Order: sequence, then C-alpha cells, then structure tokens
Amino acid sequence: MAEDMTPGIQKNAIVTGGARGIGLSAVKLLARSGLRVGCLDIDRLAVANAVADCQSNGLDVHGIIADVADKASVNDGIAAFLEDRPLYSLVNNAVFIRFRPIAELTEDDIDRTFAVGLKGAIWSIQAALPGLLASVRVWRDASIVNVSSGAAFQGSIGFSAYSALKTALIGMTQQLAVELGPQGIRTNSVAPGPIPTESALADAGKPANWSENAIKRTPLGRMGTPDEVASAIAFLSSNASSWVNGQVISVDGGKRFAAHDLR
Repeated sequence: MAEDMTPGIQKNAIVTGGARGIGLSAVKLLARSGLRVGCLDIDRLAVANAVADCQSNGLDVHGIIADVADKASVNDGIAAFLEDRPLYSLVNNAVFIRFRPIAELTEDDIDRTFAVGLKGAIWSIQAALPGLLASVRVWRDASIVNVSSGAAFQGSIGFSAYSALKTALIGMTQQLAVELGPQGIRTNSVAPGPIPTESALADAGKPANWSENAIKRTPLGRMGTPDEVASAIAFLSSNASSWVNGQVISVDGGKRFAAHDLR
C-alpha cells in the first residue's frame, strides 16, 4: 500500500491495543506503508518490546502508554505523540475479553468490557479529532477504523458481553460515518472471524475445542491470521478507500454465512 506524502508532512496513525495480536500487525503494516505510527497500549513492557522490534526493522513506530478506559490518560498520550501533527488514521482495536455464559457474568466483567472496548474507543476518537481534522485540511481525508467482530452478527454460547460490545462498535461506526463524514473523516469497521490471538486464547471461558470447531465452520477451512485482518485495516486507513464510509468489512473466510455455535 503506497501512500502519497505531502512534502514536509508525514502521515501519522495510531493503533490502540497495538502491542500484540491484530493491533501489532496493523502497526507494522501501516508503518511499512510509510506512516509514522503510535503503538498505544496499557502494557508498558509489551509496548517497549513491540517498538524495539519495529524500530530494529526500520519502522517509524513510537510507544504510547495509555489506558483507553481513562479519558485523561488517552488525551495525554495521543497529544504527546501527535504534538499538533495531523492524524491520518485512528484504529480502535483495544479490547477486554471475557467469555462467560450470561448467568455467570459479573458487574466487573461488563464494566471492563465496555470501559475498554466502547468508552475507550469514544475517548480515543475525541482525543484524535483535532488531528483528524488537521489531516482533512492537509490531505482532504482522514480515517477511523473500529475493530468489531463476526460475533456481532452470529451467536455463540458465552459471547454475550463480547458480542454486545462489538455490535455497539458497528452501530457507532454507522453513526459517525454520517456525523463526521461531512467534515471529511471516514469511519469504517472490520469484523474479523476466528483469529487465534494471545488475548482470545488466554480467556478461560473460551471453549476448549474453539479452534477445531471454528475451522469446521469456516468455508475456507482454516483460522485467519492477524496479518490478514491488518490488511483490511490498512486498506481502510489509506486513500485507496477514500470513497468508503460507514462500511463493515468481514474478514472471516466466509464464516459469517455458516453456523456459528463454537461448542
């Protein structure tokens, strides 16, 4: 994905939850396309490792230590990274995952799911808006990409809080396409199918046979990879998608059209 650069001004991007999994793949791919990328995450050590790896490979990646659930933390982190530079793309990928049957969900499960995944996306967008509007003034384009999930479209036991969050992100995507579109900011979502990321596999509530059954129910017959999702994010973050607004791109090997119960 080649990016046209205005002389003297570099395009910037920020990926929340950028220190691992889909987020880290997006950080690397955006940086390879020539963007200066902020890897935003709450995990200081993971950010340090991710940035060191990227920079050792010649990528212009910088760490942003911030808790997306804390509005002040997000404001400070994004402001320090941008330093009044235009922001071409914001990728809202940060998530808290807790898979439990509805009868077992706790208040803390629900609060953390929505504090990180939904409120965190809202705080990040608010903090990023001045930079996104500056990008519109320079390039007549800016992009927000919200990372949703195939769970927003299909049901599975234990996914109620996670699915509710990811469905909310799609609703917000569609509303912001209308609200921010007239200002030149495009908002889209990607909806990944089963991706064996560290955070997804780590949750004890996920069925033990999740991977096996996910493959059985995916027409392409395999799990996806973080890099494959990052490719869709990179497309929506580039001027190649300059006429794409309010859309949800499923990156799931066709699983959206197959049975979803992973148990």
